[in-house]
Amino acid sequence: MSYLGRFNYIFKDKYFLTVSGRYDGSSRLSENNRWQFFPSAAVAWRISNEEFLKNNKTISNLKLRASWGNTGSQAVSPYSTLSTFSTTSVYLDGANPFLGYLPGTIGNANLGWENTEQLDVGLDLDLFDSRMSLTVDYYQKQTNDLLFKREVPLSSGYGTSIQNVGSIENKGYEFSLSTRNFVGSLFSWTTNLNLSANRAKVLDLADTPSGDEVEILA
Repeated sequence: MSYLGRFNYIFKDKYFLTVSGRYDGSSRLSENNRWQFFPSAAVAWRISNEEFLKNNKTISNLKLRASWGNTGSQAVSPYSTLSTFSTTSVYLDGANPFLGYLPGTIGNANLGWENTEQLDVGLDLDLFDSRMSLTVDYYQKQTNDLLFKREVPLSSGYGTSIQNVGSIENKGYEFSLSTRNFVGSLFSWTTNLNLSANRAKVLDLADTPSGDEVEILA
C-alpha cells in the first residue's frame, strides 16, 4: 500500500518547483519496518525566458535543473522474514527413504527497506530554433541497507538469512546531442549522439567474513 502527495509551482514560466513524498508499506518486510517515507524535490530555472535572453536568435531554450530523491526497494520473496524448513530424505532402514525436515533459512524480525538516494544536476540547451539540442546530466546515487541473502554459520542450524547489509555507490555523466540536419516533405535527416560514463563502487559490506558468499537480490 502506498500514499503519494505532490506539489508543483511555476512562476512566470521561468522558475519551477516540485516537491513530492510517498509513504510505502510492504508486508514482505518485518512488522516493525514495513512503512517508510520517501521524499523528493526538484527545481529548475529556464534562463532563456529571462529578459536578457528572451529575444536571442541563437538560443531557443536554456534550462538548468537539479533534483534529489529517495526511493526504496522491497525485492524479497514473501515470508522472507520468517524462519523456514526444508525437506530431505532419510534412509532409516537402508532401503526406503523417509521424508524429513531440517532448518532452511533463519528469519529476520528486523528486515527493512533497501534505500536509494540520488542527486541529479542537468542542463538543457536548444540552439537555432531547436535544430540542435544538447542535454547534460551528472548523477550520484547511493544505495544503503542492501537486501542480501547471506550465509550464516552452520552452528546456527540454518544455511542463509536475508539481511540489510552494506552500501554501494553509482555516479557518472550522461550527454545527449540531437540535430535536425534536414527537414523536408519527402526526406528528413536527424542525428542523435549519446555518451555516458558510470562508476560503481562498493562502499561497505558490513565486515563480511572471509569466504562468506553473498547474493544480491535487488
